[in-house]
Amino acid sequence: MDSVLGLPRLEVNDPLSSLRAASPFHNMIKRGLLPKNLFSLKLSEKATHRAGELLLGGVNRDLYHGTLKTFPVSAMDSTDRIARYFLSPGWQVDAHSTAYRFDGKEIANFTLDGYVAAFSIAFPYLQLPRSIGRNILDYLGADGLHQVECDRRDSLPDLVFNLGRDGVPFILKPHDYIRRQPQWDWSTTCQVEISLQDEPEDGTKYITLGSVFLARWYSVFDYDNAQISRK
Repeated sequence: MDSVLGLPRLEVNDPLSSLRAASPFHNMIKRGLLPKNLFSLKLSEKATHRAGELLLGGVNRDLYHGTLKTFPVSAMDSTDRIARYFLSPGWQVDAHSTAYRFDGKEIANFTLDGYVAAFSIAFPYLQLPRSIGRNILDYLGADGLHQVECDRRDSLPDLVFNLGRDGVPFILKPHDYIRRQPQWDWSTTCQVEISLQDEPEDGTKYITLGSVFLARWYSVFDYDNAQISRK
């Protein structure tokens, strides 16, 4: 599956892609089947057992409150094979910075100037440059498997991703980015959903915000206007 549920903005032409034909989204656009050439997405919420929704051609205003924040898509690609997998579908926006904070006060802020944030349902994690991700994991007290003690989860900081040129904040609570994992021996571990990324050799600067990020907000992916909105 490529990008958001196999619904890329651009035609994907990459050997790592699972698409071997035009995507359903592009076929619907070419045939004029959609009221608007966009789709909106809300992933299911495990904590509340609420079902998710994918709506093709429209926006469900019952699934969010207030005004959506809109960002123009960026146009970064890469010759690096792995980076291209996340960037070539085209659903990406400018990144600004990331931080962790307690009680609304930032403890550390890491610039992402020159980076883009690629969105992907096919990838579950928050993929960050190794230096930034390692700093966050060390601060959380995670072990070599990126795990923390479950009884510490409520006391850990929020993660903030500031997106767009103006740095609009999107906040993940510990229960959003640290997942409880039942084990075969009936014990439970808590996994920090951060993946460490080596910088591509061609100098491409990107992070990936996977399903752990997208699950937190209602998102609209607008093909005609080349923009992404979320609330």
